[in-house]
Amino acid sequence: MAQNTTTHNGKPFTTGWLATMAHWIPVLLGILLYINTLPNKYALDDIPVIEQNKYVQEGISGIGDIFSTDMFAGMYKDYNADAQLSGGRYRPLSIVSFAIEYQVFGANPMYSHLINALLYGLLLALLFVLLKKHFLLNDNIAFVTTLLFAVHPVHTEVVANIKSRDELLSMLFIIASLICAFRYIATPTSKWLGLTALCVLLACLSKEYAVVMMVLTPCSMMAFRKEADKKRIIYITAAIVSAIALYGLIRYNAVGFSTRAQNDILNNPYLLADASQQWATKIYVLLKYLALLVFPHPLSADYSYNTIPYKTWGDGMVILSLIIHIALIVLAVISFLRKSPYSFILLWYLLFLLPVSNLVMDIGATMGERLLFHASLAFCMALAVLYDKVATRLPRNVWYGVLTVIVVVAGFKTIARNKAWKDDSTLFTTDIKTVPNSIMVNNNVAKALIKETDSAKDADAKNKLLAQALAHTQKALAMHPRFTNAMINQGIIYHLTDRQDSAMKYWLQAKTILPNDPHFPQLSDYFTDRGLTIGKNNLPVAIGNFNMAVKLYEQNANAWSNLGGAYYTVKNYDSAAYCWQKTLAINPNDQNALNGYRAITSNKQ
Repeated sequence: MAQNTTTHNGKPFTTGWLATMAHWIPVLLGILLYINTLPNKYALDDIPVIEQNKYVQEGISGIGDIFSTDMFAGMYKDYNADAQLSGGRYRPLSIVSFAIEYQVFGANPMYSHLINALLYGLLLALLFVLLKKHFLLNDNIAFVTTLLFAVHPVHTEVVANIKSRDELLSMLFIIASLICAFRYIATPTSKWLGLTALCVLLACLSKEYAVVMMVLTPCSMMAFRKEADKKRIIYITAAIVSAIALYGLIRYNAVGFSTRAQNDILNNPYLLADASQQWATKIYVLLKYLALLVFPHPLSADYSYNTIPYKTWGDGMVILSLIIHIALIVLAVISFLRKSPYSFILLWYLLFLLPVSNLVMDIGATMGERLLFHASLAFCMALAVLYDKVATRLPRNVWYGVLTVIVVVAGFKTIARNKAWKDDSTLFTTDIKTVPNSIMVNNNVAKALIKETDSAKDADAKNKLLAQALAHTQKALAMHPRFTNAMINQGIIYHLTDRQDSAMKYWLQAKTILPNDPHFPQLSDYFTDRGLTIGKNNLPVAIGNFNMAVKLYEQNANAWSNLGGAYYTVKNYDSAAYCWQKTLAINPNDQNALNGYRAITSNKQ
């Protein structure tokens, strides 16, 4: 890999104005490509992580709770339900940034989208500095790597989806840690040693797999600074290991390390596969990742069951993937032993792919474009190295033209994909065309269609939307009959079409499979409110709704209390007493239940 400068016909690649702008062209382009995300709303995981997160909505006062709990705890806490991936999602730094934004701007996603775009620009600026000033790569490779990274469409999920700021911050602090580490090699002061450790700690608090820096940082120094003092490399490595150990202690105190066994297909995509199918599919997914880097089309926000059907070892693509990745591992080892700069590219790709591959630990997803963000840097570097070698053999207008075409095509793809992230409805109705067999996307299209009924012009339009929604939930349940989310939405569809028995049948069936799903408390609250409003002058209707509420969530003290009041009004005192007993067992301070129960018991005496 060439270092210092590369020439073409005796002239460096970046001369004159281009030399001055080389740093800023990718940065400005990276920001501008995501300007069209500013009108977008919350989408996908933005909703549970930000919009429905109690701690985020508390603003600065919620920061303590954010650092001491799972990233989804602010959503589940109100319903006394454990996080679905307990101990598996501790990424407080991005959540803290959302809380601060909420404190300053309120629930306004425009500012969050702007911050993501600016963070992406900052990341690109630091990346160029790392490659040019610290890795000592030539102008061609540093510029082209940063430019390709800036425009790669596979990054749209990371920047356009606010929640994926954890990926942005993780990469940002990883690059910053490398810059600080190389500054320490040049100027061995405690300041740079401490800043390296701090950046690694912040990277880990952004997303867990920054732990691979304990390997990648010393490897990068051996690859790009062969003359570096070995003691300094040891000190840097020790500082990084210390930072990771501190992160481990913080995480353990907050959420621990163990994750609970999952019987939900969304959190365990290999639930229905045998061991052989699991391993074959995981190997195949590695090839899918590589294919997305080479040709990022079509893109999808979801790759859950059954987007990628389970594979077997008789599948040629599985064998091809195995051969390719074994070859990459062998090349990485050989180039590392030779202290070749190419070892860094290979190791970066493999080590950042490993934590998201499901090969060493289950991550709760088959694959995801956001999960490719870190590893994609190695791909961009490899292309830049290839481009640099080819460019010296071709006329300048040819290789400028090729680069321009790549940037323009990738840029238009990025801008177009950003529009799909407008909101949940747009995202899933777009992606259903790409992943028609995804149970999650089918279910979320149904959810979006249900939501559209709120603004339906008439009963016919509403029924048409509900019929379309029912087709998607039925398709999801046909692929996986125990898919609780689809059961819940199918129950909602039946409820809205006045088939209450069918609705309750699906809800209770889902509840037996996943009793702590937070949808049940939400549905319970809905029927409690409905009983208080629709049934205000119709006690049988009120009683029916309150009964549905307590069946869906037995810990709903408000529903039990109102059910007791309704029974008391119709002089069914035994049922009223039972309901108020249930109320007081949950909330001993419910004054209505206390007064009502005392009245019944005193009359009996």
